[in-house]
Amino acid sequence: MLIMITPLLIINIIVASLVFLLALTILLRDYRSVRNLVFFTSSLCISVWIISNYFSNKRVFSLSALSTINHLVLFSSSLAVVLLLSFVISMSRNRFFLKWQSLIVSVGTISSLLALTGLVVRGIEWQGDIIALQFGALSGVYFSVLFVNILLIFYVLHVSSRRTNGLDRQRYQIMLFSLVLTLGLIAVTNAVLPILTGLFSITSIGPMFTLILVGGFTFGIVKHRLFDIRLIIVRFLGYVLSILALSIIYGVISFNIINVLLPNDASLSLQRVAYTLMAVVLAFSFQPLRKFFNKWTNRFFYQDAYDSQTLLDNLNNVLVSTMDLNKMLRASADVLSADIKPEYCAFGLKETDTKKQRIIGDLPMRPNASDVKLARLHTPKLDHKVVVADALDDTDKELQAGMRANGVAVLVRLTNDVDAEGVGYIILGTKKSGNPYNPQDIRVLEIVANSMIIAIENALRFEEIQNFNTHLKDEIEQATKKLQRANDKLIALDQTKDDFISMASHQLRTPLTSVKGYLSMVLEGDAGKINDDQRELLSQAFISSQRMVYLIADLLNLSRLKTGKFIIEATPLNLADIVDSEIAQIKETALARGLKLVYHKPKDFPVLMMDETKIRQVMTNFIDNAIYYTPKGGQIDVVLKDGRQSVEFTVTDNGIGVPRKEQHNLFSKFFRADNAKKARPDGTGLGLFMAKKVIVAQGGAIVFRSTEGKGSTFGFTFLKSRLKVK
Repeated sequence: MLIMITPLLIINIIVASLVFLLALTILLRDYRSVRNLVFFTSSLCISVWIISNYFSNKRVFSLSALSTINHLVLFSSSLAVVLLLSFVISMSRNRFFLKWQSLIVSVGTISSLLALTGLVVRGIEWQGDIIALQFGALSGVYFSVLFVNILLIFYVLHVSSRRTNGLDRQRYQIMLFSLVLTLGLIAVTNAVLPILTGLFSITSIGPMFTLILVGGFTFGIVKHRLFDIRLIIVRFLGYVLSILALSIIYGVISFNIINVLLPNDASLSLQRVAYTLMAVVLAFSFQPLRKFFNKWTNRFFYQDAYDSQTLLDNLNNVLVSTMDLNKMLRASADVLSADIKPEYCAFGLKETDTKKQRIIGDLPMRPNASDVKLARLHTPKLDHKVVVADALDDTDKELQAGMRANGVAVLVRLTNDVDAEGVGYIILGTKKSGNPYNPQDIRVLEIVANSMIIAIENALRFEEIQNFNTHLKDEIEQATKKLQRANDKLIALDQTKDDFISMASHQLRTPLTSVKGYLSMVLEGDAGKINDDQRELLSQAFISSQRMVYLIADLLNLSRLKTGKFIIEATPLNLADIVDSEIAQIKETALARGLKLVYHKPKDFPVLMMDETKIRQVMTNFIDNAIYYTPKGGQIDVVLKDGRQSVEFTVTDNGIGVPRKEQHNLFSKFFRADNAKKARPDGTGLGLFMAKKVIVAQGGAIVFRSTEGKGSTFGFTFLKSRLKVK
């Protein structure tokens, strides 16, 4: 038996050795670890499968030897899959998978052992240049278990990569990618190409792709920041892919095409020349092929690349564009998310004098109070601003656990002093690609933190000013509400007062009318003759009662105004005669005070529609005021004019007058000028108020002119067209 040393055999031996060495490296890292031992054994089975698969169709062996080799191929491949599945399950730490791990491994191991018997492959035979396997009774069970185990590896890695964060996710993604790539390439070389081309010798190339699988799993196991050594991985993968590609090309061309082109009786020297030319071609092809794979792997492994200066420029544009804190932080989060590509980006701000703790941005889960307190307690003890969960050591396990529990990959401290807490944090999730945060990300985030501290502090000051204005506005609104409530109480009290005045006025009116009537009868001699002194006293009593009647009338009218019952009852009357009768009653009072009262009565005066009682009360009030506010020796002129379109009544005196600064309040309810209060302390301030109401209610206008110390003119004017008799 002579085994021919070929380039393909050498490549298979190299690949099997590399697989073994990678697995041995993992085992030596911790030889006590059952997980590492399982991975080593699985890789050892793969190495055996690579070599045995190469020799499984070589005619140098007898059929019985080839049968043993093919049994070994089936056994080693099946056992490698079972052990690899067990390793993946132990890595995932998933309770469901761990619960069924023993059963899965037991079934897979039994199925692998069956491959060593005739129950899976009962014999082999040559069919031309191809070894044909004669399958046994349990071959279906064997291949079904093998297929299910491969699917389970896919499923466990997929679930684990979705349910973990940080480096764990990265490890599972690398393993999953390695598995997919390896099985895909093996499927192409061991199934697709042989079926399409009929070149079944290509199947010898397939096992070499297991180097990708073992290499990927090896890097996935290494517990350090994988992508701090991305360049090594990228270059290593580029070389491996280049070698594998060249191996496939060399194998296909050298062992098939050349054999077809060269005659069967070609001399050994001619074959050597052909192989030498192929080697030269492959040597010149290696560099272009390596560059191609380097470019492809760079694109895959450096998909997170971004221009840090562009990121910082965009961020600065946001920071100077607004003072609205929420708007600024949300826009900043968008900038960071666009370039660094975390799963989420948010800002956590500590409490201020006017605001509670805040989180601005969208978090997948809200951290509880204890986790927030934990972060605020531990981060000031660190000597750096960017806190990466996966980079924390054993002294910060509690903080690391809290960050991972909340899906936080990075906390960026917004502080000028690493020993102080600062204003808050930038909260970042894991990268969407699954890659860890690299040194470039950390440097950029440190610069971002320094830029944002100033902007956030300025925005917080602006927010405090706005909050102060809002607080002041709220206080004003509260004070306004209090004043409104006080005003409502005053209105209620005023209503109570009006009700009391109305009731008291009605109660006083009847007895006062009786008093006035009896005084009038005595003065007229109905009770007998009276002397002059008695007449004087009774006259003063009559005048006072008349004043009381007018006061009560004013109070009743005021009450009617409040209740909406103030009604003008117009009747035809001669205003000149009304004035004449009122002058007759008041004239003696004017004489008694040493005043000259002159009535300028018109010769003719039209009959008008007016409320006699109310207009009489107005005129009497004007004349009465003139008498009381004019000093002794003064003169009062009462004038009634009949114009072409209007009539006018005025009372002019040369009394104390009304101060200019108080004239605008003169016709207000209960208002009295300061000099009037001194001249007549018992006034009410209702006469002029009610006079204006009566005149305006009948369609007229008040006449008023006054100069302090020189006298006043009070009166009214009416358009005759509005008061003419219908």
